Amino acid sequence: MKTNNNKTHIVLLLFLFVFIKFLFAIATVDEIRYFIYPISKIIDTITNTHSVYVVTKGYFNENLNFVINKSCSGINFFLIFLVSISYRYYLEKNKPSSAKNLIISILLALIATLLANSSRILCSITAPTFFSFNLDLLHQIQGTLVYLFFLLFSYLLFDYLLKNKIAK
Repeated sequence: MKTNNNKTHIVLLLFLFVFIKFLFAIATVDEIRYFIYPISKIIDTITNTHSVYVVTKGYFNENLNFVINKSCSGINFFLIFLVSISYRYYLEKNKPSSAKNLIISILLALIATLLANSSRILCSITAPTFFSFNLDLLHQIQGTLVYLFFLLFSYLLFDYLLKNKIAK
C-alpha cells in the first residue's frame, strides 16, 4: 500500500512540475510580474535604490542599470525546491499527499526562492567590480553556486527540523 501511495505522490509532483514549467514557459513578463515584484523590492531595500516596472521588460533599476525580468524569477529553483521538500515531507509523515503538505511546501519554496534570487542578484550586481573576465560565464557560475548552496542548505535544515519534530 505504501508503495502505491509513494508512486501516486511522485506522479502528482511530476505532473505539478511539468504543468507549472509549461505555464511559465508560455507566460510573458507581464503575466509573471507578481512573482518578480518581491525580489525587486528586496533588492531595492538592500541597495537603497528604486526600481520601476517597464511593460514587457521587467523591473528596471536605473541606479544599478539592472533589469529584473523573467529569467530572474527563479522558477526552476522554485520547482526543484518545491518537489524535493514536498517529497521529503511526505516521506517523513508517511502518508499520502495532502493539502497541508502542498501548502507548507509552496510557502517554504517561495521563501527559499526569494532568498536565493535576492542573493544571486546581489552577487551579480557586485561581482563585476571584483572580477574582470567573461561576465556571462561569471553570471552562470555564481548562479549555479548560489542555487546549489541554497538547495543543499535549505534541504538539510528542513530535514533536521522534520527529524526533530520542530516542523509538524
